[in-house]
Amino acid sequence: MNIDELRGKIRDIKDFPTEGILFKDITTLLRDGPAWASVIDHLAARYHTARVDVVVGVESRGFIFGGALAHQLKAGFVPVRKRGKLPARTIEEEYELEYGRDVLAIHEDAVGKGQRVLAAMQDGVLNLCRVKLRDQQRLARTGVMEEYPQYPNGTFGDAVPRAGNASGGGQPGWILKCKGWETDPNAYIYFITQAPVWKDICKVIGREEWLTDPRYATPKGRLPHLMEIFGEIEQWTMTKTKFEAMELLNKYDIPCGPILSMKELAEEPSLRKTGTVVEVDHPNRGKYLTVGNPIKLSDSPTEVVRSPLLGEHTEEVMQELGYTAEQIDALRAAKAI
Repeated sequence: MNIDELRGKIRDIKDFPTEGILFKDITTLLRDGPAWASVIDHLAARYHTARVDVVVGVESRGFIFGGALAHQLKAGFVPVRKRGKLPARTIEEEYELEYGRDVLAIHEDAVGKGQRVLAAMQDGVLNLCRVKLRDQQRLARTGVMEEYPQYPNGTFGDAVPRAGNASGGGQPGWILKCKGWETDPNAYIYFITQAPVWKDICKVIGREEWLTDPRYATPKGRLPHLMEIFGEIEQWTMTKTKFEAMELLNKYDIPCGPILSMKELAEEPSLRKTGTVVEVDHPNRGKYLTVGNPIKLSDSPTEVVRSPLLGEHTEEVMQELGYTAEQIDALRAAKAI
């Protein structure tokens, strides 16, 4: 039934409960099985794509509609009652009726604290630029970025320069070749020469003499020689696959990360486990991979579903707008939909 037909099922009672009040009597609607079912269908259609945890119903009509709607949505139901009707600690709110005032109450623990989460794509990308943002402020103070490849022979302007493979942030880093780089464009590892693990770096690559060489012994002394240092480290990484190198470096907490191809990312088990990469089944296309929700909320898991087929939900949308099955069939016969 459409909305106008359902509205016609409600009876008006004048001067009830007091003179001057036009009371909307829904008992005539409730006793009509098809009309009552249609009301709940309309309400459920409005929220069928939302994740509804509980439906809150206000005494007493809200109990009738809310309970049925909660059942349809497979959600919980929370009653809001008049003062003194609920047994545990409550939150109360006074409200005004057309013919008086009253107080409603809900249990304090009936629903959890809700919040809306804003996660703009630009915000997420900018978060990855936080090191460069710090570098920009550092450049404004010092006029030079010693861990950047432009140092010591290049010039710096008023903005952080393009850095190529340099990590910035005061921590020298570079992409290094690994075993198989001649034929595999992804046989690379990112390597950061952090000062706290410098001793371990020298030990792992077999250049322990650097520890006493004034050109390499201190972070300040190493800055003019970074490309030479990374060249020596690369001679070591080229004897290992990127995963072998990472496994050895991790034992010493030396910061590094393999450069992964899209094939490796798609097949990475940890990304599947966390829902970062998910498999979706499409009736026409078959199974395919896509990215999941990057924001993981413990009590609000996200289900990634396929896109709808053309016209797949036309009937549901039309019903939500109040069209009857007969009207929808007529529109389809006329090729309007």
